[in-house]
Amino acid sequence: MTLMSLFLWIITAGASWGNESQFVKATIQEMTIDQKIAQLIMVGFNGTTLSAPMQKLLKDIPVGGIILFRYNLYKGKKFIKELTEKIQVLLKKQPPCIPAFIAVDMEGGIIKRFTKDVIAFPSARNFGDKNDPALVESECIKVARILAVLGINMNLAPVLEPCGPVMKTRVFGCDIQKVAEMGVHFIRGFQSQGVIATGKHFPGNGGVDQHKALGRIDLGISEFKINRLPAYNAAIKAGIGAIMTSHVYFSTIDDSAPATLSKIVVTEFLKKQLKFGGVVISDDLLCASKKGVVLAQVGTVPENAVRAVQSGVDVIMLSDANYARSVYCQIKNALVSGIISESRLDDSVMRILSLKRRFNIF
Repeated sequence: MTLMSLFLWIITAGASWGNESQFVKATIQEMTIDQKIAQLIMVGFNGTTLSAPMQKLLKDIPVGGIILFRYNLYKGKKFIKELTEKIQVLLKKQPPCIPAFIAVDMEGGIIKRFTKDVIAFPSARNFGDKNDPALVESECIKVARILAVLGINMNLAPVLEPCGPVMKTRVFGCDIQKVAEMGVHFIRGFQSQGVIATGKHFPGNGGVDQHKALGRIDLGISEFKINRLPAYNAAIKAGIGAIMTSHVYFSTIDDSAPATLSKIVVTEFLKKQLKFGGVVISDDLLCASKKGVVLAQVGTVPENAVRAVQSGVDVIMLSDANYARSVYCQIKNALVSGIISESRLDDSVMRILSLKRRFNIF
């Protein structure tokens, strides 16, 4: 056992007696800037196996998260489990030897990532129409157990919004109190089995799909607190591990930037005012329509990644791993130049590692 291993073992033993934060702090102190930046990046990739270029990327940049889509998962349970195990084995070999969040969008209904023989899961609206919170929790427990066996430790769900022009079957209903109640049981079901739930899309969607255009939320703050906020407050009180931001302008609070890139929305409102202590994940920075990436009108992907970190986002989602190197380099340059402070970086890494520790990933 090396001196470093012994030191971490001692800290781990202490953590088991209630000193979790000390273990995480000790780990962060041993990490390089490069290793810290890597933890902020979540990537997707093509294929049901890790290609040689993808393996090289994970060796060069041991990212903090992986997102899997249907094109990664369609071959079935055996291949999924082999894939997630290979990802984690590879990342555990790269200093600082920290396993990844492995995430899927397990909303159910029209958002399908698995074939029916692996997981069949009803839509949020289906749950809402049945109006049975106990059923929501029990069904989520069943699905979470399957995900856990497959090596998937994060669910990018539930949607914590009321129905609207964009969100129809993906939400529990039009009554925000129902959304809040169902959302809490959804969260409890998944997280009781070690799968992190992710509330989305904060602060909501506008009148257009954010994958096609930059929408707007023009609700006054009082109306927002009555008709949108209760579901997020309930989720935070229930201990939800992560919250995903949306690429919409919340004009009442900050009309200068989409929520993902707004410090006022992410840090001042979500983290400070709502007291969310978990991990803030951006929606995919590559959300695109036929016209291209919707955030391109604001800046390039690497530029927007820096702005997202400045805003307070902890994990930058990139559905295409080919952008990982340029994003990594841009964030590092921003740190070197002082555009991003190391304390801002450390806050995100602390949140990420604490969440991984809480759910026995790390």
